[in-house]
Amino acid sequence: MKKNIILLALLLFTKIVFSQTYNGLQKMDGVKQTVYFSSNAKERAVKILDNVAKAEVYFEK
Repeated sequence: MKKNIILLALLLFTKIVFSQTYNGLQKMDGVKQTVYFSSNAKERAVKILDNVAKAEVYFEK
């Protein structure tokens, strides 16, 4: 039990330490969700948003 608690604390700590901030990211306009992306990844972000939009239409049926 003690090992599990230590492992959980370690995993939570690494999540906090390696979290990315929104500084330097661009916000995608014209979409329902709040989407941030790197300046060199806009094309990939648009492709992902297209896939998400298709999935939303599918699940709304």
